[in-house]
Amino acid sequence: MTCRTDGSDVVSLTDTPGQELSPIWSPDGSLVAFIADYDGDFDLYVMSSDGTNVWKITQNSVDDFSPRWSPDGTRLAFNSDSTGDHHWEVHVIGVSGTGLARLTHTPTPDTSINPVWRPESEGSFS
Repeated sequence: MTCRTDGSDVVSLTDTPGQELSPIWSPDGSLVAFIADYDGDFDLYVMSSDGTNVWKITQNSVDDFSPRWSPDGTRLAFNSDSTGDHHWEVHVIGVSGTGLARLTHTPTPDTSINPVWRPESEGSFS
């Protein structure tokens, strides 16, 4: 849903039977990334800011959470239950769904990690 800062003019961007969570606007405001369980697990999706043109970014059978846009709006960092046993790892992927890379390799299952992008002057990811 979107609305004005005073809570008026509420508009629903989706109308689906699944759960949609963690919406986050792209840096330029043209896209919204979110997670949804349309097919039994939570995957990463992106849509136009008006709710049209929804596309699936991740194609796996485990849960993905906490999408975060790169400063230039071309990639998303997110955490994924890589092995399906609550072993959360940080990944990055292009908005088109290409270039998937796992960034962390923790030795034991742990709690969810929320990725954060750093300003370009300090590097690309922390």
